[in-house]
Amino acid sequence: HICMDWEPFMLPYRAGQFFVGATLAMYPGPNGPTKKEMGQIRAFDLTTGKAKWTKWEKFAAWGGTLYTKGGLVWYATLDGYLKALDNKDGKELWNFKMPSGGIGSPMTYSYKGKQYVGSMYGVGGWPGVGLVFDLTDPSAGLGAVGAFKELQNHTQMGGGLMVFSLYQTVNLLM
Repeated sequence: HICMDWEPFMLPYRAGQFFVGATLAMYPGPNGPTKKEMGQIRAFDLTTGKAKWTKWEKFAAWGGTLYTKGGLVWYATLDGYLKALDNKDGKELWNFKMPSGGIGSPMTYSYKGKQYVGSMYGVGGWPGVGLVFDLTDPSAGLGAVGAFKELQNHTQMGGGLMVFSLYQTVNLLM
């Protein structure tokens, strides 16, 4: 839930350049428990169309989720955590702090009978523009610098892939 104030202005189009023609201010929406959350992971009951549970996050949930046969929901957070939730109730069962923020979807695979879960890390995109380019003007990066100004206190630059072996849990995940 990211809200924004949008103020359009005339801007000549230049090929190959960002083209928005507006000044933006982004900020957390009004729905989180503390009114400071910008993201959430939500599970729906597909037969009723109603939400089963919601897990709020401080920053926008920028990547996707991985659902496994064993009932786990995996995702990475912008502040650098890889998390596993119970699909039944959204309870957090496990987390690991990666060196940088996660913006991609976790993956799983099996090799020689062992199950693995992996996730790319490396904060980037609009959320990371202030951190990467050391910007401080809240309207810079189309307002992303203001929206994600606290991200620099929770993660750092850098990128890579983290893979975790899941001992004796192969049948839970495949």
